[in-house]
Amino acid sequence: MSTGISSWSNPAEITAIYPFPGTEWLLVIAGFVFWIWWHVKQIRDENRALKDAAEHHRRYGLRKTMEENVARTASGEAAGSHSSSSGVSPVHHD
Repeated sequence: MSTGISSWSNPAEITAIYPFPGTEWLLVIAGFVFWIWWHVKQIRDENRALKDAAEHHRRYGLRKTMEENVARTASGEAAGSHSSSSGVSPVHHD
């Protein structure tokens, strides 16, 4: 890819030498929209995970929840790490 500049003798005449000049505002708006979307998605995911964890705590109690976290830690899995998309994978007891 070439800039089309053959001489740097008159730098005042040189304009943008990067691709797609004039699209900066479009890229800023796209970045801002993505940033807001990511925060909304993150908040929803974290709220879902906290709701699931609270439900697990209410259902099985503090002692059982702590025992499961200790067992997870002893098995090498990080405490509080879970495999579901919401971030919480409570153990269901029948």
